Amino acid sequence: LKHLREIMQLQDKDQILQQLSQQCQFLQQLEYKFKLQQKTPYQKRKFNQEFQLMQQNLQKVRSAKIPRPVFSFASRKFISVKKEVQQVEKPELVNENMIQDLENQTLTFNEDEKEYSVQNLKNCTLIFEKPLNALFVLNCTDCRVEATINGSLHVELACQSFFKVKAHQFRIHQSIECDFQIDAFTGPIIEKCQQIKFRKLGEGGKYNEVKDFSWLKVEPSPHWV
Repeated sequence: LKHLREIMQLQDKDQILQQLSQQCQFLQQLEYKFKLQQKTPYQKRKFNQEFQLMQQNLQKVRSAKIPRPVFSFASRKFISVKKEVQQVEKPELVNENMIQDLENQTLTFNEDEKEYSVQNLKNCTLIFEKPLNALFVLNCTDCRVEATINGSLHVELACQSFFKVKAHQFRIHQSIECDFQIDAFTGPIIEKCQQIKFRKLGEGGKYNEVKDFSWLKVEPSPHWV
């Protein structure tokens, strides 16, 4: 977004085209490198969302600074054309519903039927007062999350955090020392986790019907209680 905002300040057409071309090459390289790496389903989903957002923002800047030429006839001998100059509004470059890079914050949200992404938080409390469609949590430490979710809660790389959530599905990956007080419509799924606690919220649903994809033995998994 920083580079695109800088491009919006340029006036020279050749320089704008050069900068836009560099941004296109950057996106192509980013996509190629990502495909070479082994990623979890959550990381793939997040990359696709952010990659599409970058492409949309890039297209907004291109359309604003280098608009498509208006169709004109090769010969104007018998044609009179009235020219109108229009002001092009500066596009708004946003990363919607992303909460990231915060520390020691308490935040409350009251928009319903939204899908939020949370990443890189430390010692934060997030309270979602109205039902969400989905919630994605990545790389959060010592945080507290309270929410009701019509769809799924996806958690990855969480540490020493507390989740008070009612949701349809729970997917927890590579997390440690986290406490989940939940009401689950389906049994939670964990993978590559350690010291995860589950306790019921309200009726609880299937809060304790946990499936550990990293534990294939008949004995109960030692990774959760």
